Amino acid sequence: MQDIYENPELDGALGRSRDLVKNTIQFMFGQRRALRHLIEAASTDYELYTHAVNGFVLGIGLALRAGVGTPKELSAFGTGAMLRDLGMTQVPVTIREATGKLSVSQFDLLKRHTEIGEEMVAGLGETNRLTLDLVRHHHEKIDGTGYPDRLEGMGLQPLLRVMVIVDTFDALTTRRKHQRAMGSFEALRLMKLRMRGELDASLLDVFVRMMGNPETAKAS
Repeated sequence: MQDIYENPELDGALGRSRDLVKNTIQFMFGQRRALRHLIEAASTDYELYTHAVNGFVLGIGLALRAGVGTPKELSAFGTGAMLRDLGMTQVPVTIREATGKLSVSQFDLLKRHTEIGEEMVAGLGETNRLTLDLVRHHHEKIDGTGYPDRLEGMGLQPLLRVMVIVDTFDALTTRRKHQRAMGSFEALRLMKLRMRGELDASLLDVFVRMMGNPETAKAS
């Protein structure tokens, strides 16, 4: 993933991403402690590629625990999760890593990474609509305050809601130049108390239980 994010035009990038998704999903299905091991191995230092991998692992874990998505959909979801921030490679580093408040124009450019990413992933040869939707819509909120299309309610299908939760959690729990990393408990508490209207409440409850006991990935 580091290679792909550092060189988005890399030959075979899409195929390599799909292979990684397939092998990791098989590992998570086959090993009871797989999710715990992967969570423990997750990086708390933010890079585009670590954010991609962390979100993928947590997203597949939550989807399995909540019983959301068919195997085919989970594969498409995984590819979208891995490549969701590819558009960030086209945003100037001075904006991506700014420590101060962004101007309106800078923030507008930052937000465009979702649309740019969709174009880039499609340009790599991806045609699956779910994968492309994950790239475009991973910053939407169920109350309609997200971007780029201000989707709300049923406009966000369940796997998109999964992605929004895990993307938010990983953003809160990784160290960046402009913020400290929250602990898992602190981040989950903030999400429950202050972001509940933005996130799917039932999936968030499942996510909280999963993070407390990640032994079994599948829904009970």
